[in-house]
Amino acid sequence: MPTRPRIYVEATCLIDAAKVDIKGAGTMQAYPAIRHQDVWVIQQVLRAARAKDLEAFTSSLSIAECSHIGEKPPEAKVKQLFESVLLSGQCLKLVESDIFVCQDARDLTWDHGLSLKGADAIHVASARSANCGEFLTTDDGILKRRDAIKAAVDLAVLRPSETQLLPDEYRQGQLLPNA
Repeated sequence: MPTRPRIYVEATCLIDAAKVDIKGAGTMQAYPAIRHQDVWVIQQVLRAARAKDLEAFTSSLSIAECSHIGEKPPEAKVKQLFESVLLSGQCLKLVESDIFVCQDARDLTWDHGLSLKGADAIHVASARSANCGEFLTTDDGILKRRDAIKAAVDLAVLRPSETQLLPDEYRQGQLLPNA
């Protein structure tokens, strides 16, 4: 039986997707067009994961990071959306930030010379722990270090729209709504 692709989804992608889901695509007007495409791809990644056509992971740290979509405190429907996506086990598998993941995060600096913020290092270490083939993010701080991360730990860091692991049937736009 062939193994399913394993994709890591960093928290910024989930926050953007939640903004669009709750407030509509108009909330992303200030962002470049590529970010709109990134949101669509993340929605497709979550659909594919729910259908068991791939495995999608994120760090348990994302529970704390995905706390609002702009307004504080967030509306009840924002809380419910994040709870259902992050805690249901239907779309995303959580990687626990245990001592081994935290040591790996630290060692990205100590052993590999990577300069990442603490939470970003936890995300990279979590993707490595889950043996993910791709790390999807819209975080510019991580994207700026994509080549260094690839060279140091052989992890492909990509914008969601650059994924190569999303199955072809999820790359097609929908012609008819709700079809």
